[in-house]
Amino acid sequence: MTNLSLKLRMLTLFFCGVIATAHCASAADIVRYRIPSNGVDTFKHQDYVKGSYALGLLKLALEHSKPEFGDYVLQPSTAYMNVPRTILSLSSKQHIDVMWREESPRMSQLKSIDIPLLRGYGDQLILLIHKDNKEKFSRITRKEQLQSLSAGGIKESYLTELMLAQNYHVIAAHRNLYHMLNLQRFDYVPMQLHEAHYFPKRFPDLVIQENIMLSIERALKYFVHPDNTRLHQRITNGLRILEANGLFKQHFENHADMKFYKDFNKDKHYNVFPLID
Repeated sequence: MTNLSLKLRMLTLFFCGVIATAHCASAADIVRYRIPSNGVDTFKHQDYVKGSYALGLLKLALEHSKPEFGDYVLQPSTAYMNVPRTILSLSSKQHIDVMWREESPRMSQLKSIDIPLLRGYGDQLILLIHKDNKEKFSRITRKEQLQSLSAGGIKESYLTELMLAQNYHVIAAHRNLYHMLNLQRFDYVPMQLHEAHYFPKRFPDLVIQENIMLSIERALKYFVHPDNTRLHQRITNGLRILEANGLFKQHFENHADMKFYKDFNKDKHYNVFPLID
């Protein structure tokens, strides 16, 4: 073999190695997610990664799908995005690749992973109120009484729009709901049980009302762009694996936010008002 042939062969092997390395580096699925606002300010990323139930479950699903789909990189998009902008970003394939949200008509442009994240829970909304109003709320026994009071809601959110359509009095704001409730700008804020976990320590005058709940039939799910069939299949398969090996149930039962679901309704009587008749 001539020196020229040897050099050409070595160059060919070198470039093949470079291409193979680049292919391997690009083989990992990049999965971008949004860090939400908690109604007061944006969560610190490290606190959110440590404390988010849905993000932790997503990581487990991606991890256990590695034998079939390969490696992955979870990447936060730290730019502040409200819910409508998040939906728009995902539907236009910008900034994020997955989001988790309750089912609603506005999510119809996205594709859901049809496995509820809260394992059949999550269709009850509790009320966060100011402690000075506990007696007033304890006298409520009918839906009409609650409708006469003012609720705080995120502007343009599905829950706010739904409550307005059902004749509830809602004062909508872009953020700072809990600060406004603390100042008694409105009477209550409806929320899921796990959401209430974040705020009592920060706002000690806010408490969970113990005799009233709203019920709403909507499940918390992951959503991806309809064209992203690989990620849709990967998350679906990963969740099925977690269900089969018991880690889905274990994650739900052991997560700090989910203790509210396990302890819910033990020794307490709630007046439950369907949000949609």
